[in-house]
Amino acid sequence: MQNEMLSTGRAAVNASVKFYHDNEKIIGYAIDGIGIVLGGLQLVAGLGIAASSFVTGNIIGTVVGVNLVLNGASSAYEGLQKLQGKSDNEGFMKVAYMDVAEFLGFDRKLGMLAYQAVDLSTSYYGILKLSLKPESWRLFKYLPSDYYIKISTMSRPTLALKGIGAASKIGKMGLTYKEIQEEN
Repeated sequence: MQNEMLSTGRAAVNASVKFYHDNEKIIGYAIDGIGIVLGGLQLVAGLGIAASSFVTGNIIGTVVGVNLVLNGASSAYEGLQKLQGKSDNEGFMKVAYMDVAEFLGFDRKLGMLAYQAVDLSTSYYGILKLSLKPESWRLFKYLPSDYYIKISTMSRPTLALKGIGAASKIGKMGLTYKEIQEEN
């Protein structure tokens, strides 16, 4: 029934699941449709970090925010391309990192590893940076007690999801590193 509806165009695929195999064992799966949503959320979060950092003059936060915006747009584009059946595509940020690595004389996979490391670090910058408490005020300068780390206000399920996301990204980095080592 579903095959018929998909082939006649009465139904459309809005999300798909891809299983990753290693030596005939399933080692993980990814939901492609969620990449568009997460990319959009990453884009919005990056806009927030970049705007608030720019206003306060925080150059590092501005750079991280802009990088989040670009990574979010790239992830959303990549997810959209996967849903349209173009599975061999890569986001423009991944391609840019690989092209720069190749231009500098390194292997393209090293560019992918750099992309994954930057993606991991910028994804967690927002929850690990010091933020000013809304109720704090100053006479001359803010005190250390006027700041908080966002991770201390997050719920356990949210922290668990962040941890799973970090583990997944670190796993991908490990696989990329292993591929680089096997080629050399």
